[in-house]
Amino acid sequence: MSADGDICVRRYVQEDGPAVRAFIRDHVRADYSITQDWLFDWFYRGVGNENGAITSVVLEWNGEVAGFRGMIPGLFQVPGEDGKVSIVQGGTYAFWNIRGELRGRKLGYRMYEKTVEISPRVITSLGSNRQTSAPIYMKNGWQNLDALHRYVLPLQSGGYWELLANKVDLSEIERWMDGCKPADPVAPHDPDLDTISEVWERVTYPSGIFAIHRSEAYLRWRYVDSPAFQYHFFGDPLSSGTIVARLEQICTREHISLDGANVLRIIEILPANDQAWSGKTDRDLHALIGGVLSWATREGCLMADFYCGSPRFGSLMKELGFRGQTASFGPDICSVPIWFQPLSYGGTPINAFFRLSVPDRQSQIPFGDTYIVKSENDQDRPNLLGREGSWVY
Repeated sequence: MSADGDICVRRYVQEDGPAVRAFIRDHVRADYSITQDWLFDWFYRGVGNENGAITSVVLEWNGEVAGFRGMIPGLFQVPGEDGKVSIVQGGTYAFWNIRGELRGRKLGYRMYEKTVEISPRVITSLGSNRQTSAPIYMKNGWQNLDALHRYVLPLQSGGYWELLANKVDLSEIERWMDGCKPADPVAPHDPDLDTISEVWERVTYPSGIFAIHRSEAYLRWRYVDSPAFQYHFFGDPLSSGTIVARLEQICTREHISLDGANVLRIIEILPANDQAWSGKTDRDLHALIGGVLSWATREGCLMADFYCGSPRFGSLMKELGFRGQTASFGPDICSVPIWFQPLSYGGTPINAFFRLSVPDRQSQIPFGDTYIVKSENDQDRPNLLGREGSWVY
């Protein structure tokens, strides 16, 4: 097909689903997980979009889908200088691709402009390509963070050692673990989503935190109703706070001894008060996370990690024994991979971007006053079709 012809950049509609998924299979990767309709439909449904205002964007070329710019609808809490918080409808980017023969014609920028037209007040993005999308955001004045803060902790010395890209002496890992006080295991339970959301508002609104609003609907959609991953809830939202985490099974053919082992991914830390947000010791939250780590050790996890755009939880993680992994995946004792399904070394750290244009609200918010974690955008979803071709991991 010639690169000439009729080109249209327009809103995605539900009827586009099969053609968009076929485009991804044919022009991106045949085993891409979001080509599964059940995952695609859940993923792009999001929350707070009853009016249908927030949609993805399709690039149409001679009547065929030739590009897709995914956007997940959501509701965001945006603080103002008056101390009040507004709940604003917006979107989070998730996936962007154009047919190869159409690249270099600024069609990607036209798709970007269409998303801003669709979601003019709030858009966020994680894991943006540093050669394509990231320069567009920076040129247009988006707030940006080069890498989410990642905290890592070994739970089994030998298995953790095997995961390291740059090996250190095993005794260094053992000394690290010796400095971590054991805690009684805490088991997961069915969550009280309404109470979790109420506590979230009570704690984060006075602190002026910009974030996806952790409403009951959001927590249910993103975690409880997730069709792919099983997320676990721990803690009492009113006393200890809430932890949302999941077990991730390592998938690898190159490192057989690691294949099938578990890693604990701590996804959300939702304190019951503002102590942790202020860098102060929260003993109840500390004990809860310690109990979750003990539970994960019983479940055979080799390590645990947590990603966050704000450094506010740095003191808490350090108290628990976690260490920060740098944007260059150092130091050597922290050189664990960012991808476990499949296990993959190298790559780039998860960056973060957002744009705000809300009347009477702040447009420039430091990342220290945000709460952005790995489950936003498309950074915590299945990656590939499973080995049997009938499931995704």
